Amino acid sequence: MADAVEALIGAIYLDGGFEAAAAVIGRLYETQLIQLDPRESGKDPKTALQELLQGRKLSLPLYSLVETRGEAHAQEFEVECKVAAMGLQAHGKGGSRRAAEQAAAAAVLDCLKGTK
Repeated sequence: MADAVEALIGAIYLDGGFEAAAAVIGRLYETQLIQLDPRESGKDPKTALQELLQGRKLSLPLYSLVETRGEAHAQEFEVECKVAAMGLQAHGKGGSRRAAEQAAAAAVLDCLKGTK
């Protein structure tokens, strides 16, 4: 689908120029563009936390599995994210270990931002 949209925009650009293509892009993506928050990087919480710590020359967070609950087909994972250099730790839950790690990293970021 994305290839078709790209081809369509390319054809509009070739036929009508930059202004015509920009107008179509604006109409196609207006809703998504309005919802963008320029203060948000769009990065997942683990990446954002890692970059924040690296920017401060601190050690990377450590993730450890706290508990796995449920049947094999519907498990819930609980993970702890620890930032030793800052004395922070938080837990996250999710349907996969990766999702739980993301939730734990988001909780640490919330602590750093003072929202929790």
